[in-house]
Amino acid sequence: LDIPSMSKSSGKSLETEARDARYAFFTEIMRQNNIKILATAHNADDNLETQLCNLARGCGIDGMAGIPECRPISDIDGAMVIRPILKAQKSEILSFCEENSIPYVTDSTNFHDDCTRNVIRNNVIPKLSSLFPALQKSALRLSRSAAEDSDFILGEAKSFLDSCNGKIEVKRLSSLHPA
Repeated sequence: LDIPSMSKSSGKSLETEARDARYAFFTEIMRQNNIKILATAHNADDNLETQLCNLARGCGIDGMAGIPECRPISDIDGAMVIRPILKAQKSEILSFCEENSIPYVTDSTNFHDDCTRNVIRNNVIPKLSSLFPALQKSALRLSRSAAEDSDFILGEAKSFLDSCNGKIEVKRLSSLHPA
């Protein structure tokens, strides 16, 4: 696919356009072959990059949760994207591959500071990691905590809406916690 041309015509960033094209491709393969699970290789480093991007853009709690461990694929009933190595650091994964003679591919475009995520990956995270050696573990704790908090808040909102019988009273709504 000509991602740069697609990006230009859609107005999306190269990274977003490429991600959308990848998921569209995999969704089509899954649909054609009745596959219900797509496992991706997102890892803790990817999650930290996502959290920092989200933070810089002014996200809420869902943004701090980062990449979800699993999510439905809306185009296919019952299909899920799972991320089984999301809690593993890239360095751990690469060490495992090397120790066990498992070949892997490195995307050379990750080393070019031509998009926001790469600048964060190549410059910001190394600086932060030198200041905070436990950065990856801290980010994973934040991710888990934010996801749990978001889940709780959504549950409370659903309970409230279910109790309204189709009518939301402003006074009752105003009395709820702002979260």
